[in-house]
Amino acid sequence: MVQPSKAGESLSVFDASSALLSTIIGGGIVGVPYGMYLSGIPMGLIMNVICWILCYVSVMLYMEAKSLSGVSTKTLYEFGYVSMGKGSIFFIAFLSTVQTVGFVMIYFIVFGDIAGSIVSQLFLRGGMNFWSSRIFWDIILSAVLFPVILKKTLTEMKLAADLHFVAVALFLICMLIQRFTKEREYNPDPVYNYWSFHWKLEEITTFSILLCSYNFSFIEFPLYHSLGPGRTPDKLLSATSLALTFTIVIYVTTGLLGIYLFGSAINSNCLVNISDEGNNFFSMAVRIAFAFVVACHVPYVFFYGKEGCCIVWDEIANKSTSGQLAKLENEAGEVDEEEPPAYFNMNQTVYYGITIFLFALTILGANLVPNCAIIFDYMAALSISGMQFFLPGLAYIRL
Repeated sequence: MVQPSKAGESLSVFDASSALLSTIIGGGIVGVPYGMYLSGIPMGLIMNVICWILCYVSVMLYMEAKSLSGVSTKTLYEFGYVSMGKGSIFFIAFLSTVQTVGFVMIYFIVFGDIAGSIVSQLFLRGGMNFWSSRIFWDIILSAVLFPVILKKTLTEMKLAADLHFVAVALFLICMLIQRFTKEREYNPDPVYNYWSFHWKLEEITTFSILLCSYNFSFIEFPLYHSLGPGRTPDKLLSATSLALTFTIVIYVTTGLLGIYLFGSAINSNCLVNISDEGNNFFSMAVRIAFAFVVACHVPYVFFYGKEGCCIVWDEIANKSTSGQLAKLENEAGEVDEEEPPAYFNMNQTVYYGITIFLFALTILGANLVPNCAIIFDYMAALSISGMQFFLPGLAYIRL
């Protein structure tokens, strides 16, 4: 995630749009082809446009509400306290935790399934055992990431962002090559009828998947402050518009390629379909690159859920967050960007206990849920819709 800018550092509108794009496009891209297949391509295109509009309006409402508050706030928790009072700290923390658990579960599901499929095809001739199971590779990944998730501050790794773009590009290029060379090998449908316009219950699943895939909750405020001293709401909205436009192009392209390549055999995680192609070069390259990028993003996504849990605990025990934020109501200047959150001073044993418990709970959930589609449904209904669409509107009305 983008951290608030330090003195002398700022992002251009294009840089901000790139940062936003790298935040939006993640594990959710693997579910887009399945979602668009369920709804049919016409309805899928309409839903993509609706998501673009909703996300743009969400940022606009956040900026309007921020302006109406009359207080400079650099985080969503500060904004929530100023606009809606102390209770919003708990509300936002709850939504952030639910959202974090859901996304990290998706990442562990995707990583475990990718690694397991590669081992199965390379060493077990398609067979399965413990060494190719999701739980084994999730344990390996969690052990590697464990020292990182214990840290209280995280700085975005440029390498992870670069690999993210490489993985998405490789993903699309390989699917495009296969669309025109091996389509009939993987698509079992005798007749292509994907452009029918219909409405049925499956559209709910499609909309849930797309809402999750377009999500960028929590980045609006730090991204705004990363624009530097010359920041304005219009600059952030321009960056948002550019990033969302690139996003819709990438998602629609991925959806169309996935639908025509795999047809009715499309999985809720299209990487499963790619793994079924065997151990050919393109299949292996896409899976390895995507698994690595997913692994790099886990600490940054997990950070915000952990932060929410710690803030709630420390607020209940010491009222530290509300006490620190109360002074904002009487200040008109910029908040000290270097001042750490209040929970940084909480008991270390409690901090590590909360972090390890939440991380373990997430890994356990990833191995109890059969696929990503279930997580897409509950996250869109509970967390993302509340954080990205309900919260900015409520804050705007109250201010």
